[in-house]
Amino acid sequence: GPYEVYEDGLKAAKASFESFVTVTDPAESKKLAKYKNMLEAMEEHLPVPNDVKTKRGRESPIRVVDLVFASGDARKSVQTIAFNLPNDERVRKEKGAKKVLLRNVIEKKFDVILRPIAQEIIVASQQPNLSASAFFHQVLFHELSHSLGPAMVKKGGKEIEVRQALENTYSAIEECKADVMGAYNLLYMIERKEFPASFERQLLTSYFAGLFRSVRFGVAEAHGKGAAIQINRFLEAGGATWDGERFTVDFDALKKAITDLVRDLVMLQHRGDKAAAQAMLDKYGKMSPPMEAALAKVTSVPVDLRPVYPTAGETP
Repeated sequence: GPYEVYEDGLKAAKASFESFVTVTDPAESKKLAKYKNMLEAMEEHLPVPNDVKTKRGRESPIRVVDLVFASGDARKSVQTIAFNLPNDERVRKEKGAKKVLLRNVIEKKFDVILRPIAQEIIVASQQPNLSASAFFHQVLFHELSHSLGPAMVKKGGKEIEVRQALENTYSAIEECKADVMGAYNLLYMIERKEFPASFERQLLTSYFAGLFRSVRFGVAEAHGKGAAIQINRFLEAGGATWDGERFTVDFDALKKAITDLVRDLVMLQHRGDKAAAQAMLDKYGKMSPPMEAALAKVTSVPVDLRPVYPTAGETP
């Protein structure tokens, strides 16, 4: 059906039709079901005042699936690795939203794109931290984080959705929020002993390297611009340093920078402040010299996947 509004650069209101045909893995889906019961705790843990925190429906099933066919908006532009739908805040408030992880696409993007990028731009001593599991869980918690944070704002005496208040700035800000909040919530899960302490460095290294996978989609695209904001904020805060050849992640500084960015984005959405959103996009949502130098090293790595679906009679 018509869900995503990425193609509407004017008001971020007009949705495009898409469809996915998938095969569900019930056993793997069941393993992840516990996280939907932690959404309320994740909301409470956000680094913002209590009156900013949102109550939504918690009927949020999580499905691990393999993609066998896609069409419409799902077939063009960036190849989706997961989705969290519907976007309608009225439905989310009453019922929640469904999170679907396209496992075979996630695995292929890690093997063919993320790992080769990291091998070129991350300092050698930190490359053993790269983890397919960390990437998979970052994707999951990105989708969970779309269900967290502000939903509605008051404008002109009436309540409207955050997306209506932010208009054409919304998509990039929301993708940035979901990314960084996903990492923030995974760090929280480590605190809660849901993951071992050793997972922290795997997460932070894989997450930072993964931003360069996304930014290659271009800063005119929502995911790419959102990734650029994160990279530039983290470099500014010392969360990673560029020596002219490779990045070195400062784990403690990156953790603080993640918290600070989550706070700034949630408060911006809470206010429905389009001017502040535009200012953030203008300042940080662009290519910087370290980013350009790093990306120049990975021109031989594919930017994205273009799946072929044999079950639909397609051939390479």
